[in-house]
Amino acid sequence: KPLGMLVVGLIVGLALNVDIKNPPCGRRAALGGSPPFGRRAALGGTALWLAASTRANAGPRPKASAQEINERRALVGLPPLSVIESDGTWAEHSGAFTADFFDATFKKRDDGFVYKFANDPEGEKPQQGQLVSLYYTGYLEDGTMFDSAYDKGRPFQFRLGKQTVITGWEAVVGGMKLGQKVIVKIPPAFAYGGRQTGPIPPESSLIFYMELVALGDKI
Repeated sequence: KPLGMLVVGLIVGLALNVDIKNPPCGRRAALGGSPPFGRRAALGGTALWLAASTRANAGPRPKASAQEINERRALVGLPPLSVIESDGTWAEHSGAFTADFFDATFKKRDDGFVYKFANDPEGEKPQQGQLVSLYYTGYLEDGTMFDSAYDKGRPFQFRLGKQTVITGWEAVVGGMKLGQKVIVKIPPAFAYGGRQTGPIPPESSLIFYMELVALGDKI
């Protein structure tokens, strides 16, 4: 089946808790990002872009508030954008992610996804092709944090359904509402597969704290 159909199927499957078999694979892709990534790393499998940054040697910048974002937008003639405020403390974690962490409050799927929505806001869901903005923190199963948009001070953006992020992200974000938070373990087949990627070992499941804070337009 075409990759696009499989990604859409995965999104629907995650939102409706339906099993998905035979994830898309075989495409080359790359990861760019803040330290320790630095350079593009060619990957095989289902991985595409996760994050991008040119601040390889700089420390974290102060987090931009919704007011500051909209002040910058006003300077270039853009209308205000609804941006959910968040300080990121909910995404802080220490220690390994053990079986006890993924308790009965998490939904566990046959394809390896384990997830829990931390809230249930009234916000709308994103549409295919729409620009989405989210804060996230990513961990390895041993508790090592490998990347965080909270630390960068601004949300990460991508267009849903354009295959510019790992397929696990496409699935998760496609099932979220504006303002929603989720903790999710993404299995290797929907992350970076069998390649070493920066600090991410081959065949790693990745744990993300993700928060959808804006839909549409650039911030």
